[in-house]
Amino acid sequence: MPKVHSIVVLIAFSVLLALPSIVLLPANASKDSVAPAVGSLASANVSPLATQKCPDCWAGWGVQKAGLVTAIYANVKVPALTCTATDTESLFGVALDGFSLNDFAYAAVLAFCSSGSPQYGIQIVNLATGLNVLAKWAPSSGDKVSLRVVESAGIFKITAKDVTSTKTFSKSAAASGAKLNAGECITDMFGATPLTNFGEVNFSGCDATVNGVKKAIGSFGTAAKLVKYVCYDSTSTTLLAQPSVLSTTNHANFHVTWKASGP
Repeated sequence: MPKVHSIVVLIAFSVLLALPSIVLLPANASKDSVAPAVGSLASANVSPLATQKCPDCWAGWGVQKAGLVTAIYANVKVPALTCTATDTESLFGVALDGFSLNDFAYAAVLAFCSSGSPQYGIQIVNLATGLNVLAKWAPSSGDKVSLRVVESAGIFKITAKDVTSTKTFSKSAAASGAKLNAGECITDMFGATPLTNFGEVNFSGCDATVNGVKKAIGSFGTAAKLVKYVCYDSTSTTLLAQPSVLSTTNHANFHVTWKASGP
């Protein structure tokens, strides 16, 4: 797989209307090793079809239903990156229980620029158990990657499959204590590291299971809250990434457009 940054990684869990909590992790992000983690927001009382401003955080779509969101799925088309001399990072993934700072789980495509060169990786995380690993392989620009996080009988099964190359990476971990309040299909950035210029990244098949029923995230109506996340810088003034509307055909496809690197 492409070399992952050798610098020490700061993980910033951006909490809405609060200061970020910073965790310092080792920098040995090689095969099946520690990797940078996705941001997380504190719970918010949002309405169906609400737009939520996310400083240093997410751009995409999600659903919320207390205690009843047990799976999230999406396909990501790995975008080409525009790199400069500045190192930048981003990820494109699915998260379950992402509104919790203690137990969220996700699978993601990492996309970053290192010394002017585009690089990619696959990451799986379950915060409650400390699982935070990279696959031994990496996708390429243009690949279609299928991502899913599923909770069943107290276990998270987290999977990433490169549909183009047929390579698969999967981990299982205990989901004890998981709140199961939300599922998201999102892009993200890593704390103070600038957001990679990915141009446009396409998500398809963003589905969730809520109260035992699997549907496109835009198809739950009043059975779950549908939320659009828009990525801003830490001052909430500069737009960094903007999701499109959900497809009116299947209510599960959308794209996210890069606007600025920040911070």
